[in-house]
Amino acid sequence: MLLSPILPVMFSLLSILLVLVPTVQGAEWDIYDLADSLGCKDFVGALQNSGPMYVLSNNNSGPFTVFAPTDDAFNNLPANIAAIFNYGNWEYMHEIITFHIAYGNLSLGDFHNEARLRTWQGQDLRVNVYSNSSGGAPMVTAEGARIVKSAVATNGILHVVDRVLYNFPQVSADQYVHEQWNLTTLDMVVQIAGLQDTLRGDNMTLFAPNNSVFGKIKGFENHTLSNVTRITNLVKNHMVSSTFYSASLTDGAVLTNTLGQHIAVKNNGTAITLNGAPVIRSDVSVTNGVVYIIGDLLFPV
Repeated sequence: MLLSPILPVMFSLLSILLVLVPTVQGAEWDIYDLADSLGCKDFVGALQNSGPMYVLSNNNSGPFTVFAPTDDAFNNLPANIAAIFNYGNWEYMHEIITFHIAYGNLSLGDFHNEARLRTWQGQDLRVNVYSNSSGGAPMVTAEGARIVKSAVATNGILHVVDRVLYNFPQVSADQYVHEQWNLTTLDMVVQIAGLQDTLRGDNMTLFAPNNSVFGKIKGFENHTLSNVTRITNLVKNHMVSSTFYSASLTDGAVLTNTLGQHIAVKNNGTAITLNGAPVIRSDVSVTNGVVYIIGDLLFPV
């Protein structure tokens, strides 16, 4: 099936299904205690260590919308991010944790696709809403993390998510490509084709072939690079005009790129391929969408 995000409309039915109480009346706990009661122990500890506990435990504060990662999410952090929590780097810990806290009283039914929420950290958090091909409730993600449970607190709403949220680095897709040692050839192609502004466009997904991919293209340096039309199409064939995090890339899904070509998704639960190209790194949040690093071209040059 063709995969597309839901149009920006309000999902009141989804709110009824997944939010425990529609208003603060009858809520038993503040956000801090609610997170603890729902088993988000590592997040609660991080709130204590980084400071927000004192505000989120105040019934007279808020309202706030908080995204609380599960303990499994903390256990599966990359080593460099886990070190921030394990060795008590307060500044970076505070930056990460405050990125989980947004202003307002936002239930699932208040979210629309590509919504931006201003966080305590000062940066926007991206929310996406993806349709369910089987007809069930839409999937809602925050910075690519799936919302798996929601509940109302006395001072806001808590959404439990399956990943820790962090937005490093704070750059657009074109700048991310420019800064990566394994994407230097793609960066050169983008610059020759004059597509820097295109890669700064909002709400986009970029599937970025790494350097080794271009080394396998016969005649790439002598013929392909001199053909601006060809390299322009090469880049645009790897772009999709919506933000698709890996949570939405279910097995059998089909994306449509900016040139109208279809990209077939295969997902066995541990690995993802796109038109047969392996995904090497997924879900790199950038300011204008998401970037994947892939190990082959999606389409021949």
